[in-house]
Amino acid sequence: MAEMKDYSENNFHEVEWEEGISVVRFHAPWCPPCRSSSDVFEKFAEGLDASVHAGRVNTDTAPALAVRYEIWGLPTVIMFRDGQEVKRINGVKSLSVYRNAFEKI
Repeated sequence: MAEMKDYSENNFHEVEWEEGISVVRFHAPWCPPCRSSSDVFEKFAEGLDASVHAGRVNTDTAPALAVRYEIWGLPTVIMFRDGQEVKRINGVKSLSVYRNAFEKI
């Protein structure tokens, strides 16, 4: 099971410099779709191998990350391999969409 981590501008370098796969959800507390879909992402992350780095970024407290990764809609999930973006999923999605996307990276 992957451990969920809260990323900020101070520790996001862990994703950018980390070897392997990272899955990061960009969200905001005021965003109704983010709140309604958080359980789906949490369940997806729980099913990942412990070697996968899973986390979330609150775009209200980390606006520079939202700009750097061109987050124009919330929620947005970005999958990274060796620090490079390989897949982006925008909006509210089902568990199967996350799983299928992850299997293809």
